[in-house]
Amino acid sequence: MIGMALSALVLAGCATDDAATRAASRDEALARRRRETAAFFATNAAPLTLDRALGVARARTLHLTQASLDATLAGIRKDTAFSAFLPRLDASYMYAAADTDLGSSPVLMGRSLTLGDSVETAGLTLTQPIFVPNAWLLFFEAKHLEKAQQYRLARAKQLLDVQVTAQFYESAVADELIRAYVSETNSTTALLRQVEGLRSEGLATEPDLARVKAKLLSDVHALKSAEVKAELARARLADILRFEPGPPTLRVDGASMTRALQHPRMLSLEDAVMAALTNRLDLFAADRLTKVREIEIYRALTEWLPDIAVTGGGNYANQDLLATSHFWSGGVVGALSLFKGFQSVNDYRKAKEERKAEYEMLENRMMAVVISVIDAYRRRALAEEAATVARAVQASARLDHETAKARFDEGRETFSNLMDKISAREAATVRAASAEYARALAEIVFRTALGERALDADAQWGEAPLAQ
Repeated sequence: MIGMALSALVLAGCATDDAATRAASRDEALARRRRETAAFFATNAAPLTLDRALGVARARTLHLTQASLDATLAGIRKDTAFSAFLPRLDASYMYAAADTDLGSSPVLMGRSLTLGDSVETAGLTLTQPIFVPNAWLLFFEAKHLEKAQQYRLARAKQLLDVQVTAQFYESAVADELIRAYVSETNSTTALLRQVEGLRSEGLATEPDLARVKAKLLSDVHALKSAEVKAELARARLADILRFEPGPPTLRVDGASMTRALQHPRMLSLEDAVMAALTNRLDLFAADRLTKVREIEIYRALTEWLPDIAVTGGGNYANQDLLATSHFWSGGVVGALSLFKGFQSVNDYRKAKEERKAEYEMLENRMMAVVISVIDAYRRRALAEEAATVARAVQASARLDHETAKARFDEGRETFSNLMDKISAREAATVRAASAEYARALAEIVFRTALGERALDADAQWGEAPLAQ
Protein backbone atom coordinates (compact mmCIF):
# COMPACT_ATOMS: atom_id res chain seq x y z
CA MET A 1 0.00 0.00 0.00
CA ILE A 2 2.83 2.39 0.91
CA GLY A 3 4.53 1.66 -2.44
CA MET A 4 1.33 2.37 -4.38
CA ALA A 5 0.83 5.63 -2.54
CA LEU A 6 4.40 6.75 -3.23
CA SER A 7 4.02 5.87 -6.95
CA ALA A 8 0.83 7.90 -7.21
CA LEU A 9 2.51 10.84 -5.48
CA VAL A 10 5.51 10.73 -7.84
CA LEU A 11 3.29 10.54 -10.94
CA ALA A 12 1.11 13.39 -9.72
CA GLY A 13 4.18 15.51 -9.05
CA CYS A 14 5.54 14.87 -12.57
CA ALA A 15 2.28 15.95 -14.17
CA THR A 16 1.50 19.02 -12.07
CA ASP A 17 3.98 21.58 -13.43
CA ASP A 18 4.24 20.34 -17.03
CA ALA A 19 2.15 23.13 -18.60
CA ALA A 20 3.67 25.74 -16.31
CA THR A 21 7.17 24.58 -17.19
CA ARG A 22 6.48 24.80 -20.91
CA ALA A 23 5.02 28.27 -20.52
CA ALA A 24 8.00 29.44 -18.46
CA SER A 25 10.42 27.99 -21.00
CA ARG A 26 8.57 29.68 -23.86
CA ASP A 27 8.50 33.03 -22.06
CA GLU A 28 12.20 32.78 -21.29
CA ALA A 29 13.03 32.01 -24.94
CA LEU A 30 11.02 34.99 -26.15
CA ALA A 31 12.56 37.27 -23.53
CA ARG A 32 16.05 36.09 -24.44
CA ARG A 33 15.45 36.75 -28.13
CA ARG A 34 14.04 40.19 -27.28
CA ARG A 35 17.18 41.00 -25.24
CA GLU A 36 19.48 39.77 -28.00
CA THR A 37 17.59 41.82 -30.58
CA ALA A 38 17.82 44.99 -28.46
CA ALA A 39 21.52 44.41 -27.75
CA PHE A 40 22.34 43.93 -31.44
CA PHE A 41 20.52 46.98 -32.75
CA ALA A 42 21.81 49.12 -29.89
CA THR A 43 25.27 48.84 -31.46
CA ASN A 44 24.16 48.41 -35.10
CA ALA A 45 21.90 51.38 -35.76
CA ALA A 46 22.86 51.73 -39.44
CA PRO A 47 20.76 49.96 -42.08
CA LEU A 48 21.72 46.32 -42.49
CA THR A 49 23.80 45.63 -45.60
CA LEU A 50 23.40 42.36 -47.48
CA ASP A 51 26.87 41.04 -46.65
CA ARG A 52 26.30 41.87 -42.98
CA ALA A 53 22.92 40.12 -43.04
CA LEU A 54 24.47 36.98 -44.52
CA GLY A 55 27.15 36.96 -41.83
CA VAL A 56 24.63 37.42 -39.02
CA ALA A 57 22.42 34.68 -40.46
CA ARG A 58 25.24 32.14 -40.56
CA ALA A 59 26.21 32.98 -37.00
CA ARG A 60 22.73 33.06 -35.42
CA THR A 61 20.14 31.24 -37.51
CA LEU A 62 18.34 28.11 -36.38
CA HIS A 63 17.81 27.00 -39.99
CA LEU A 64 21.19 25.20 -39.94
CA THR A 65 20.56 23.29 -36.69
CA GLN A 66 19.85 19.89 -38.28
CA ALA A 67 22.72 20.12 -40.79
CA SER A 68 25.12 21.19 -38.01
CA LEU A 69 23.93 18.34 -35.78
CA ASP A 70 24.39 15.78 -38.57
CA ALA A 71 27.95 17.01 -39.19
CA THR A 72 28.78 16.90 -35.47
CA LEU A 73 27.36 13.41 -34.99
CA ALA A 74 29.25 12.17 -38.05
CA GLY A 75 32.48 13.41 -36.47
CA ILE A 76 31.63 11.66 -33.20
CA ARG A 77 30.91 8.40 -35.05
CA LYS A 78 34.26 8.65 -36.80
CA ASP A 79 36.07 9.16 -33.48
CA THR A 80 34.20 6.19 -32.03
CA ALA A 81 35.16 3.98 -34.99
CA PHE A 82 38.82 4.93 -34.50
CA SER A 83 38.80 2.82 -31.31
CA ALA A 84 39.39 -0.21 -33.55
CA PHE A 85 43.04 0.88 -33.83
CA LEU A 86 43.55 1.35 -30.08
CA PRO A 87 44.30 -1.24 -27.38
CA ARG A 88 41.63 -2.30 -24.93
CA LEU A 89 42.34 -2.47 -21.19
CA ASP A 90 39.99 -4.47 -18.91
CA ALA A 91 40.16 -4.79 -15.13
CA SER A 92 38.27 -7.27 -12.95
CA TYR A 93 37.90 -7.79 -9.22
CA MET A 94 35.94 -10.29 -7.13
CA TYR A 95 35.58 -10.80 -3.38
CA ALA A 96 33.42 -13.50 -1.76
CA ALA A 97 33.00 -14.65 1.83
CA ALA A 98 31.07 -17.47 3.55
CA ASP A 99 30.43 -18.38 7.17
CA THR A 100 30.93 -22.09 6.59
CA ASP A 101 33.23 -24.43 4.67
CA LEU A 102 31.83 -24.79 1.11
CA GLY A 103 33.94 -27.78 0.20
CA SER A 104 35.83 -28.18 -3.07
CA SER A 105 35.45 -25.31 -5.63
CA PRO A 106 35.73 -25.31 -9.40
CA VAL A 107 39.03 -24.53 -11.03
CA LEU A 108 39.98 -20.96 -10.16
CA MET A 109 42.90 -19.25 -11.86
CA GLY A 110 44.07 -22.59 -13.14
CA ARG A 111 44.16 -24.29 -9.73
CA SER A 112 41.77 -26.43 -7.70
CA LEU A 113 41.16 -24.66 -4.40
CA THR A 114 39.33 -25.50 -1.20
CA LEU A 115 37.23 -22.59 -0.01
CA GLY A 116 37.54 -21.29 3.50
CA ASP A 117 36.09 -18.15 4.92
CA SER A 118 36.80 -15.78 1.98
CA VAL A 119 38.35 -15.56 -1.49
CA GLU A 120 39.61 -12.50 -3.44
CA THR A 121 40.69 -12.35 -7.09
CA ALA A 122 41.75 -9.51 -9.42
CA GLY A 123 42.92 -9.32 -13.01
CA LEU A 124 44.16 -6.82 -15.59
CA THR A 125 44.02 -7.66 -19.33
CA LEU A 126 45.38 -5.69 -22.29
CA THR A 127 44.13 -6.56 -25.79
CA GLN A 128 45.58 -5.05 -28.96
CA PRO A 129 43.83 -5.80 -32.28
CA ILE A 130 46.29 -6.59 -35.04
CA PHE A 131 43.92 -7.76 -37.78
CA VAL A 132 40.31 -6.58 -37.63
CA PRO A 133 39.49 -5.64 -41.26
CA ASN A 134 35.77 -5.07 -40.67
CA ALA A 135 36.38 -2.55 -37.88
CA TRP A 136 39.10 -0.80 -39.89
CA LEU A 137 36.82 -0.42 -42.92
CA LEU A 138 34.07 0.86 -40.63
CA PHE A 139 36.42 3.68 -39.60
CA PHE A 140 37.18 4.64 -43.22
CA GLU A 141 33.47 4.53 -43.97
CA ALA A 142 32.83 6.89 -41.04
CA LYS A 143 35.50 9.27 -42.41
CA HIS A 144 33.73 9.51 -45.76
CA LEU A 145 30.37 10.00 -44.05
CA GLU A 146 31.80 12.81 -41.92
CA LYS A 147 33.14 14.55 -45.01
CA ALA A 148 29.80 14.11 -46.78
CA GLN A 149 28.00 15.75 -43.85
CA GLN A 150 30.49 18.62 -43.87
CA TYR A 151 29.79 19.18 -47.55
CA ARG A 152 26.05 19.09 -46.87
CA LEU A 153 26.44 21.65 -44.08
CA ALA A 154 28.46 23.93 -46.36
CA ARG A 155 25.83 23.58 -49.08
CA ALA A 156 23.08 24.32 -46.54
CA LYS A 157 24.91 27.56 -45.72
CA GLN A 158 24.94 28.48 -49.41
CA LEU A 159 21.21 27.83 -49.65
CA LEU A 160 20.72 29.87 -46.49
CA ASP A 161 22.42 32.77 -48.30
CA VAL A 162 19.76 32.55 -50.99
CA GLN A 163 16.96 32.53 -48.38
CA VAL A 164 18.43 35.57 -46.63
CA THR A 165 18.95 37.36 -49.94
CA ALA A 166 15.37 36.66 -51.03
CA GLN A 167 13.97 38.13 -47.81
CA PHE A 168 16.44 41.02 -48.02
CA TYR A 169 15.22 41.59 -51.58
CA GLU A 170 11.60 41.65 -50.40
CA SER A 171 12.45 44.18 -47.69
CA ALA A 172 14.45 46.37 -50.07
CA VAL A 173 11.72 46.37 -52.72
CA ALA A 174 9.08 47.16 -50.09
CA ASP A 175 11.15 50.11 -48.87
CA GLU A 176 11.57 51.36 -52.44
CA LEU A 177 7.82 51.07 -52.98
CA ILE A 178 7.18 53.05 -49.81
CA ARG A 179 9.48 55.82 -51.01
CA ALA A 180 7.87 55.79 -54.45
CA TYR A 181 4.32 55.89 -53.08
CA VAL A 182 5.20 58.63 -50.58
CA SER A 183 6.55 60.68 -53.46
CA GLU A 184 3.47 59.93 -55.56
CA THR A 185 1.15 60.77 -52.66
CA ASN A 186 2.88 64.11 -52.12
CA SER A 187 2.77 64.83 -55.85
CA THR A 188 -0.91 63.91 -56.10
CA THR A 189 -1.70 66.03 -53.03
CA ALA A 190 -0.03 69.03 -54.66
CA LEU A 191 -1.89 68.32 -57.90
CA LEU A 192 -5.19 68.13 -55.99
CA ARG A 193 -4.64 71.59 -54.52
CA GLN A 194 -3.82 72.91 -57.98
CA VAL A 195 -6.94 71.34 -59.54
CA GLU A 196 -9.12 72.64 -56.70
CA GLY A 197 -7.82 76.14 -57.45
CA LEU A 198 -8.51 75.68 -61.15
CA ARG A 199 -11.96 74.34 -60.35
CA SER A 200 -12.79 77.42 -58.31
CA GLU A 201 -11.82 79.52 -61.34
CA GLY A 202 -13.89 77.37 -63.68
CA LEU A 203 -10.80 76.06 -65.50
CA ALA A 204 -11.24 72.42 -64.36
CA THR A 205 -14.30 70.22 -64.40
CA GLU A 206 -15.86 68.23 -61.59
CA PRO A 207 -14.80 64.89 -63.19
CA ASP A 208 -11.19 66.21 -63.26
CA LEU A 209 -11.36 66.92 -59.54
CA ALA A 210 -12.97 63.54 -58.82
CA ARG A 211 -10.23 61.76 -60.79
CA VAL A 212 -7.45 63.45 -58.79
CA LYS A 213 -9.18 62.60 -55.50
CA ALA A 214 -9.52 58.97 -56.62
CA LYS A 215 -5.84 58.98 -57.58
CA LEU A 216 -4.91 60.27 -54.12
CA LEU A 217 -6.98 57.57 -52.42
CA SER A 218 -5.31 54.95 -54.62
CA ASP A 219 -1.84 56.27 -53.74
CA VAL A 220 -2.63 56.26 -50.00
CA HIS A 221 -3.92 52.69 -50.23
CA ALA A 222 -0.85 51.60 -52.20
CA LEU A 223 1.37 53.23 -49.55
CA LYS A 224 -0.38 51.34 -46.75
CA SER A 225 -0.08 48.07 -48.68
CA ALA A 226 3.64 48.69 -49.21
CA GLU A 227 4.08 49.36 -45.48
CA VAL A 228 2.33 46.08 -44.63
CA LYS A 229 4.53 44.21 -47.11
CA ALA A 230 7.63 45.85 -45.63
CA GLU A 231 6.58 44.83 -42.12
CA LEU A 232 6.04 41.21 -43.17
CA ALA A 233 9.32 41.14 -45.09
CA ARG A 234 11.20 42.47 -42.04
CA ALA A 235 9.50 39.84 -39.84
CA ARG A 236 10.60 37.01 -42.15
CA LEU A 237 14.13 38.40 -42.37
CA ALA A 238 14.26 38.80 -38.58
CA ASP A 239 13.17 35.18 -38.16
CA ILE A 240 16.05 33.91 -40.30
CA LEU A 241 18.47 36.17 -38.42
CA ARG A 242 17.03 34.88 -35.10
CA PHE A 243 15.78 38.27 -33.95
CA GLU A 244 12.45 39.27 -32.51
CA PRO A 245 9.98 39.28 -35.44
CA GLY A 246 9.67 42.61 -37.18
CA PRO A 247 11.74 44.91 -34.96
CA PRO A 248 11.10 48.52 -36.03
CA THR A 249 14.87 49.14 -35.89
CA LEU A 250 15.55 46.54 -38.62
CA ARG A 251 16.24 48.49 -41.79
CA VAL A 252 18.03 47.23 -44.89
CA ASP A 253 20.41 48.98 -47.22
CA GLY A 254 18.93 47.93 -50.55
CA ALA A 255 21.73 49.50 -52.55
CA SER A 256 24.17 47.05 -50.93
CA MET A 257 22.66 44.31 -53.09
CA THR A 258 23.95 45.96 -56.24
CA ARG A 259 27.19 47.24 -54.65
CA ALA A 260 28.15 43.70 -53.64
CA LEU A 261 27.60 42.41 -57.20
CA GLN A 262 29.81 44.68 -59.27
CA HIS A 263 31.39 41.76 -61.13
CA PRO A 264 28.71 39.42 -62.52
CA ARG A 265 29.86 35.98 -63.62
CA MET A 266 30.21 36.21 -67.38
CA LEU A 267 30.10 32.59 -68.55
CA SER A 268 28.65 30.76 -71.46
CA LEU A 269 25.97 28.22 -70.61
CA GLU A 270 28.35 25.33 -71.30
CA ASP A 271 31.03 26.79 -69.01
CA ALA A 272 28.41 27.44 -66.34
CA VAL A 273 27.29 23.81 -66.40
CA MET A 274 30.88 22.56 -66.16
CA ALA A 275 31.59 24.98 -63.29
CA ALA A 276 28.57 23.69 -61.38
CA LEU A 277 29.52 20.04 -61.89
CA THR A 278 32.98 20.92 -60.60
CA ASN A 279 32.04 23.15 -57.66
CA ARG A 280 28.73 21.94 -56.25
CA LEU A 281 29.23 20.71 -52.70
CA ASP A 282 26.15 18.49 -52.80
CA LEU A 283 27.82 16.55 -55.63
CA PHE A 284 30.95 16.25 -53.47
CA ALA A 285 28.75 14.77 -50.73
CA ALA A 286 27.12 12.35 -53.17
CA ASP A 287 30.56 11.26 -54.40
CA ARG A 288 31.54 10.47 -50.82
CA LEU A 289 28.44 8.31 -50.46
CA THR A 290 29.46 6.26 -53.49
CA LYS A 291 32.79 5.61 -51.75
CA VAL A 292 30.88 4.50 -48.66
CA ARG A 293 28.96 1.97 -50.77
CA GLU A 294 32.26 0.66 -52.16
CA ILE A 295 33.61 0.18 -48.64
CA GLU A 296 30.44 -1.65 -47.62
CA ILE A 297 31.16 -4.25 -50.31
CA TYR A 298 34.64 -4.82 -48.87
CA ARG A 299 33.16 -4.98 -45.37
CA ALA A 300 30.82 -7.73 -46.51
CA LEU A 301 33.81 -9.68 -47.85
CA THR A 302 35.66 -9.38 -44.52
CA GLU A 303 33.05 -11.63 -42.92
CA TRP A 304 35.05 -14.54 -44.41
CA LEU A 305 38.23 -13.30 -42.71
CA PRO A 306 39.34 -13.88 -39.10
CA ASP A 307 39.78 -11.23 -36.41
CA ILE A 308 43.15 -11.52 -34.65
CA ALA A 309 44.41 -9.79 -31.54
CA VAL A 310 47.27 -10.18 -29.06
CA THR A 311 46.45 -10.18 -25.38
CA GLY A 312 48.33 -10.12 -22.11
CA GLY A 313 47.63 -9.44 -18.47
CA GLY A 314 48.26 -10.11 -14.82
CA ASN A 315 46.17 -12.12 -12.35
CA TYR A 316 46.05 -12.13 -8.56
CA ALA A 317 44.31 -14.54 -6.15
CA ASN A 318 44.15 -14.58 -2.34
CA GLN A 319 42.27 -17.16 -0.24
CA ASP A 320 42.18 -17.91 3.45
CA LEU A 321 44.45 -20.76 4.49
CA LEU A 322 46.16 -20.81 1.06
CA ALA A 323 49.16 -18.96 -0.27
CA THR A 324 48.58 -15.84 -2.35
CA SER A 325 49.18 -16.40 -6.07
CA HIS A 326 49.82 -13.96 -8.92
CA PHE A 327 51.08 -14.51 -12.46
CA TRP A 328 51.31 -12.93 -15.94
CA SER A 329 49.87 -14.42 -19.10
CA GLY A 330 49.83 -13.58 -22.81
CA GLY A 331 48.72 -15.01 -26.11
CA VAL A 332 47.14 -14.56 -29.50
CA VAL A 333 43.37 -14.67 -29.94
CA GLY A 334 41.64 -15.31 -33.25
CA ALA A 335 38.01 -15.73 -34.27
CA LEU A 336 36.53 -16.81 -37.58
CA SER A 337 32.85 -17.19 -38.39
CA LEU A 338 32.37 -20.36 -40.40
CA PHE A 339 28.65 -20.24 -41.10
CA LYS A 340 25.96 -17.64 -40.31
CA GLY A 341 23.05 -18.94 -42.33
CA PHE A 342 24.18 -17.32 -45.63
CA GLN A 343 24.11 -13.87 -43.97
CA SER A 344 27.58 -13.10 -45.32
CA VAL A 345 26.52 -13.89 -48.89
CA ASN A 346 23.38 -11.81 -48.60
CA ASP A 347 25.27 -8.89 -47.05
CA TYR A 348 27.60 -8.91 -50.05
CA ARG A 349 24.70 -9.00 -52.52
CA LYS A 350 22.95 -6.18 -50.63
CA ALA A 351 26.08 -4.00 -50.68
CA LYS A 352 26.49 -4.46 -54.45
CA GLU A 353 22.88 -3.45 -55.12
CA GLU A 354 23.23 -0.37 -52.89
CA ARG A 355 26.39 0.66 -54.73
CA LYS A 356 24.63 0.37 -58.07
CA ALA A 357 21.69 2.44 -56.79
CA GLU A 358 24.03 5.08 -55.36
CA TYR A 359 25.72 5.58 -58.73
CA GLU A 360 22.34 5.93 -60.38
CA MET A 361 21.26 8.52 -57.78
CA LEU A 362 24.54 10.40 -58.35
CA GLU A 363 23.77 10.54 -62.06
CA ASN A 364 20.28 11.81 -61.26
CA ARG A 365 21.72 14.52 -58.97
CA MET A 366 24.10 15.61 -61.73
CA MET A 367 21.20 16.01 -64.16
CA ALA A 368 19.29 17.99 -61.53
CA VAL A 369 22.29 20.29 -61.15
CA VAL A 370 22.46 20.80 -64.91
CA ILE A 371 18.77 21.72 -65.04
CA SER A 372 19.11 24.12 -62.10
CA VAL A 373 22.04 25.87 -63.78
CA ILE A 374 20.16 26.23 -67.07
CA ASP A 375 17.15 27.63 -65.21
CA ALA A 376 19.25 30.10 -63.18
CA TYR A 377 21.22 31.12 -66.29
CA ARG A 378 18.09 31.89 -68.30
CA ARG A 379 16.38 33.67 -65.43
CA ARG A 380 19.42 35.85 -64.85
CA ALA A 381 19.49 36.84 -68.51
CA LEU A 382 15.79 37.70 -68.39
CA ALA A 383 16.24 39.67 -65.15
CA GLU A 384 19.11 41.65 -66.67
CA GLU A 385 17.05 42.42 -69.74
CA ALA A 386 14.01 43.34 -67.62
CA ALA A 387 16.13 45.76 -65.54
CA THR A 388 17.45 47.43 -68.71
CA VAL A 389 13.94 47.76 -70.13
CA ALA A 390 12.59 49.09 -66.81
CA ARG A 391 15.27 51.77 -66.63
CA ALA A 392 14.52 52.87 -70.20
CA VAL A 393 10.76 52.92 -69.56
CA GLN A 394 11.28 54.89 -66.34
CA ALA A 395 13.40 57.51 -68.10
CA SER A 396 10.86 57.79 -70.91
CA ALA A 397 7.89 58.03 -68.51
CA ARG A 398 9.63 60.70 -66.44
CA LEU A 399 10.37 62.75 -69.56
CA ASP A 400 6.79 62.33 -70.83
CA HIS A 401 5.40 63.49 -67.49
CA GLU A 402 7.68 66.53 -67.32
CA THR A 403 6.73 67.52 -70.87
CA ALA A 404 3.00 67.00 -70.24
CA LYS A 405 3.17 68.94 -66.96
CA ALA A 406 4.84 71.89 -68.65
CA ARG A 407 2.28 71.87 -71.44
CA PHE A 408 -0.56 71.61 -68.91
CA ASP A 409 0.73 74.61 -66.99
CA GLU A 410 0.75 76.52 -70.28
CA GLY A 411 -2.81 75.43 -71.05
CA ARG A 412 -1.75 73.35 -74.05
CA GLU A 413 -2.36 69.87 -72.54
CA THR A 414 -5.56 68.20 -71.38
CA PHE A 415 -5.90 67.19 -67.76
CA SER A 416 -6.83 63.64 -68.74
CA ASN A 417 -3.58 63.21 -70.68
CA LEU A 418 -1.58 64.62 -67.74
CA MET A 419 -3.15 62.07 -65.37
CA ASP A 420 -2.25 59.28 -67.78
CA LYS A 421 1.37 60.47 -67.78
CA ILE A 422 1.41 60.57 -63.97
CA SER A 423 0.07 57.02 -63.75
CA ALA A 424 2.62 55.83 -66.30
CA ARG A 425 5.46 57.50 -64.38
CA GLU A 426 4.33 55.92 -61.10
CA ALA A 427 4.13 52.44 -62.61
CA ALA A 428 7.52 52.85 -64.31
CA THR A 429 9.17 53.97 -61.04
CA VAL A 430 7.84 50.97 -59.11
CA ARG A 431 8.79 48.56 -61.88
CA ALA A 432 12.33 49.96 -62.13
CA ALA A 433 12.92 49.64 -58.38
CA SER A 434 11.74 46.03 -58.36
CA ALA A 435 13.65 45.09 -61.53
CA GLU A 436 17.01 46.33 -60.26
CA TYR A 437 16.79 44.28 -57.08
CA ALA A 438 15.43 41.30 -59.03
CA ARG A 439 18.53 41.44 -61.21
CA ALA A 440 20.77 41.29 -58.13
CA LEU A 441 18.75 38.40 -56.68
CA ALA A 442 18.97 36.47 -59.97
CA GLU A 443 22.77 36.94 -59.96
CA ILE A 444 23.03 35.49 -56.44
CA VAL A 445 20.78 32.55 -57.32
CA PHE A 446 22.94 31.90 -60.38
CA ARG A 447 26.14 31.93 -58.32
CA THR A 448 24.58 29.57 -55.80
CA ALA A 449 23.56 27.23 -58.62
CA LEU A 450 27.21 27.22 -59.69
CA GLY A 451 28.24 26.34 -56.12
CA GLU A 452 30.15 29.61 -55.71
CA ARG A 453 30.12 32.34 -53.08
CA ALA A 454 27.12 34.63 -53.15
CA LEU A 455 28.83 38.04 -53.01
CA ASP A 456 31.98 39.63 -54.37
CA ALA A 457 32.97 40.64 -50.83
CA ASP A 458 32.03 37.28 -49.33
CA ALA A 459 35.54 36.51 -48.08
CA GLN A 460 35.22 38.91 -45.15
CA TRP A 461 32.73 36.67 -43.36
CA GLY A 462 32.50 33.34 -45.26
CA GLU A 463 34.40 30.15 -44.56
CA ALA A 464 37.21 28.82 -46.69
CA PRO A 465 36.08 26.25 -49.28
CA LEU A 466 36.31 22.61 -48.28
CA ALA A 467 38.96 20.45 -49.86
CA GLN A 468 37.72 17.42 -51.71
